[in-house]
Amino acid sequence: DSTTMHVIEARLKAKAPEELVIKDTALFIDSLHGVMANAHFELGRAYETFGETDEARAEYREATGMNVGVIDTAKTALRAQTLYAWLELEHQEKNQVVFDSLLHELLTNYGQTIYAGEARILFENSMRNSPGELAYTQAYQTLKDHGLDPAKPALLHIAAAFSQEDIAPRSLYAIGESYEEAERYDSALV
Repeated sequence: DSTTMHVIEARLKAKAPEELVIKDTALFIDSLHGVMANAHFELGRAYETFGETDEARAEYREATGMNVGVIDTAKTALRAQTLYAWLELEHQEKNQVVFDSLLHELLTNYGQTIYAGEARILFENSMRNSPGELAYTQAYQTLKDHGLDPAKPALLHIAAAFSQEDIAPRSLYAIGESYEEAERYDSALV
């Protein structure tokens, strides 16, 4: 029960000897926070299966709002999975504003997960107008029109600013390919 979880956690901490108390239990996958986030995700899936869109949305919101952190790979995957399920729900409901927001969060913060990869494949047309894509399109056009020297700073900035999105490696690849065409193989390798 998410309403009493904090009370239970405080009671357990109060009874335990101080040297055994972990200050932030949310860092562990089997913590109350992690279990609760997973339970909210599963409830969201169940509500969605039975066509209860509002309830599903509320459970997904609870699952992503839990303090599950981004340190642990399993928790990161759960949050990405929840965002992806919620994203699909909003897509089916044609709620474009929330869909765009969730897609942006999934691709920006969880771009290396399989869920972000799947979202890229399924929702590629929705991504064309993202800030990263627009910056990459402009920088790549500069590269084609004026060469590497004027385009390289913008491409490097894109790789740093959008490091979790797939435009980061594309930006670096464009730089490397340009160096290779100029027969500067050492620079291309870097």
